[in-house]
Amino acid sequence: MKRPAFYRTFEHTADLGIEVDAATEAELYANAASAMFTEMLGAPPPRGDRELVVRVEGRDREDLMVRWLNELLYLAESRGVIFGHCRDLELEEAGLRAVCLGIGLEEAALEIATEIKAATYHQIEVSRTDRGFRARIVFDL
Repeated sequence: MKRPAFYRTFEHTADLGIEVDAATEAELYANAASAMFTEMLGAPPPRGDRELVVRVEGRDREDLMVRWLNELLYLAESRGVIFGHCRDLELEEAGLRAVCLGIGLEEAALEIATEIKAATYHQIEVSRTDRGFRARIVFDL
């Protein structure tokens, strides 16, 4: 599978690990969502026209990342929609708000290649780098 340049996977026992890079902190959360759904689908998610405002709160940036990704997984499972593209992402002290664009799994004839159950707190890291921001996330499969 050809992955977007903004992320890569890493080895983790029985789970999936990804490292995501971005120029801005807001872009980091959007890229993490896109990377998660790319791994789930085995290809970058198509841009849909279903819009949903998603709000999530967290104790810190790592907690926020886990809650953000798990909320998107919940929405995918409960609504049958992959929200793989986000815009107007606003970070606040203890939360984020984003407009997410989704596409129905059936509508786009999409199949899940890798079942991701949850983003975990194991080895979670959100940090500033000399080129922007990086997140390290482990998913339970």
